[in-house]
Amino acid sequence: MVSDSAALGKRLLLPEAPVLVAGVRGAKWLESTGEVEDQTLQAAAARARAGPPPILCHAPATARRLKVDRFPAHDLLELFAFVRPARFCLPTPRGLAEAVGVALPGTLENEAESLIAAARRLLGELAAMAGRPEDRLVAMLDQAMAAGLLVDHTLSATEEQYCFREDHVREALYQSIPAARRRR
Repeated sequence: MVSDSAALGKRLLLPEAPVLVAGVRGAKWLESTGEVEDQTLQAAAARARAGPPPILCHAPATARRLKVDRFPAHDLLELFAFVRPARFCLPTPRGLAEAVGVALPGTLENEAESLIAAARRLLGELAAMAGRPEDRLVAMLDQAMAAGLLVDHTLSATEEQYCFREDHVREALYQSIPAARRRR
């Protein structure tokens, strides 16, 4: 497992986005400033649809719990599946925390905090991948393709191109790259 600081000099940043955790009776929002806000499920649903895409775990389940259609979000389960293809993870904040080795949450507020820790851990691992041998990266691409995360958009025999199946995964990763290093 790669530690948060072992990113071989490379660093991927979290998007400036709040964290959303929806429980059975209410929701918690964790702002990037550290402020925590309790909301009813109905109020959280309205904010999720109207505001910037939140960081969360398992977008379809969160939308169901909020009783709304899916909304744009930075789903950490998709990041987990990309960084650790073909590895098991319970699709909950606690399951994600356990799978990546961060402190296990006991409350909704702790779940929100654990999502930030898990995202940092996964982004650190993703940054560390840049230093891996080419055959290992190709194997990881093959696993991501088999898991349905990537789509092959190869144009010719000399130019391979892969794209994320879900646009919001691409956008979440794109937003984590400093503007000076972005290339479209």
